[in-house]
Amino acid sequence: MNGKYIPAKQYRVSYKDGTSYRNKTKGGFITKRQAQLAAADIEAKLGRGAKLKAGDRLFSEYFRT
Repeated sequence: MNGKYIPAKQYRVSYKDGTSYRNKTKGGFITKRQAQLAAADIEAKLGRGAKLKAGDRLFSEYFRT
């Protein structure tokens, strides 16, 4: 890496859970595009009515780590 710091990319998705707003954040992506694709995946799942809890990990996230 030539001694240079390369900042990791992250996403943050805000969504309404009942009467309060919540955030889902994940970092460590190499490119901005990877972070955008992961955020789009979360937004699609929320759009289909999926419920996210603080400790929930998506199937795709399980295999990335």
